[in-house]
Amino acid sequence: MMSENRAALERQMRKLRRQLNVLDDRENAARFGGLVGKCFTYRNCYSCPEKPSDYWNSYCLVSRITGVYATVLEFEIDKDGMIRIHHERCIPANMLGSSWKEITRAQFNKQVARCLKAVTRVLSA
Repeated sequence: MMSENRAALERQMRKLRRQLNVLDDRENAARFGGLVGKCFTYRNCYSCPEKPSDYWNSYCLVSRITGVYATVLEFEIDKDGMIRIHHERCIPANMLGSSWKEITRAQFNKQVARCLKAVTRVLSA
């Protein structure tokens, strides 16, 4: 059986945790909120690449920030021609601007057109 002292402390902890969560959300919104609508690219590969042709680019557009995570539209065409589209992928927001490099919306749109062309070609075969 839980002592009243312990129960009171746990209630205080829950209240403090809620207050900390509100502060965390505000800080994360200020830190990462500016990423919404921005576009990024990442140099991707499978394990143990041996030559430059083993790499390809992944692209993403940030749709929202939740805490320390970014929800993105991501797509790529890998070295074997496999097309992947993730309409709501969740990635750590701090990766955007570090391992993921920012690109312009025009550069992103150019790659979207390239991906759509590849999808059309595959589905029309």
